[in-house]
Amino acid sequence: MNVEDLAAYTGLSKSKIYKLTSLKLIPMSNNKHIRQIFFDKDTIDKWLMGEPNLSDEFLEEKFNQQLQRNKNH
Repeated sequence: MNVEDLAAYTGLSKSKIYKLTSLKLIPMSNNKHIRQIFFDKDTIDKWLMGEPNLSDEFLEEKFNQQLQRNKNH
């Protein structure tokens, strides 16, 4: 599945999916030769069953933590 497919499948906005991918909080298929992001349905189903925290507050906190780590390096 690509981002649009995943948005339709999960009901998540594409914006939220891109936030999750940039923070590496969602399982993605690895293919370094393709610029588009892909997701495996079975892997996504297992991830969703784990009830991940998808709140905007949590994502903002993780993003700020990542910025701080990058700033300290």
